[in-house]
Amino acid sequence: MHWIDNRGALLLLAALLSGVCVLISTLESIRLLSHFRDDGIFSWVAASARSKHTCNGTLGKFCRVLYGYPNFIFLLSLRVVCIFGLFLNASNYFAAGLICLLIGVTSILINMRGRLGGNGADQIASNTIIVAGIALCIDSKFVQGCALVFLAIQVALAYATPSWLRVFQSSWWTGEDLMLIIRSQSYGNRHLWRFMVERRKFTIITSFIVIAFESLFPFSLFLPFPYVIIFLIFGFLFHLMNSFIMGLNTFTWAFLAGYAPCLWLSHWINQEFYSSLR
Repeated sequence: MHWIDNRGALLLLAALLSGVCVLISTLESIRLLSHFRDDGIFSWVAASARSKHTCNGTLGKFCRVLYGYPNFIFLLSLRVVCIFGLFLNASNYFAAGLICLLIGVTSILINMRGRLGGNGADQIASNTIIVAGIALCIDSKFVQGCALVFLAIQVALAYATPSWLRVFQSSWWTGEDLMLIIRSQSYGNRHLWRFMVERRKFTIITSFIVIAFESLFPFSLFLPFPYVIIFLIFGFLFHLMNSFIMGLNTFTWAFLAGYAPCLWLSHWINQEFYSSLR
């Protein structure tokens, strides 16, 4: 069997790479454990105030037990243990699928607490792990194919949706919005920003390349199979650069996890449609 036709292996690879993303996020949360104390900025006392249901009644008591300090440490630790268990059981698709579902449950519970797992990378990685887990447990070629299609579309839309909006924003074509991001406190880089200020043509060209790549990514899946690899290599280098410049390390793993489904979908489209035209 050609490796691209091994749907289970591709789903497992996507889950493992997503697991790295979730592991990084979890370890970052564990590093900030002192902020989850009752007097910390991430305390459950503060987080529960967003809804009366999480403050009172049976649900409120359950949430206080689950999300209060130090019990919340157990939930974070459980997710770390599950991720390592996923890597140790990678040879068994069914066991790996069950572990993926357990990771998904812990991710949903942690995200429901609030202000954790709120960025795009965490959401994409959690979706990937859950979908891959369901498909690996069912062990159906049709279900696994549907899962791969879903994951490929998820990545394509994650690229294209914000970029299609940028097409209509003149500030992106002039490079102004890109410079604002590079100058921001959270994701900025002072040295790169100064470089871009002095070289406006470079900024405009870079902004154009980002828009073009992200906007055209969904259409790359319909190109003849070898050409989609060019887009994926560029995407990998793009995320690798962002991880060094902007500190977006989890995005690299989350989107890289979706590249295996993208390869499969492109290969499937070529086999089902283009082969009949030859």
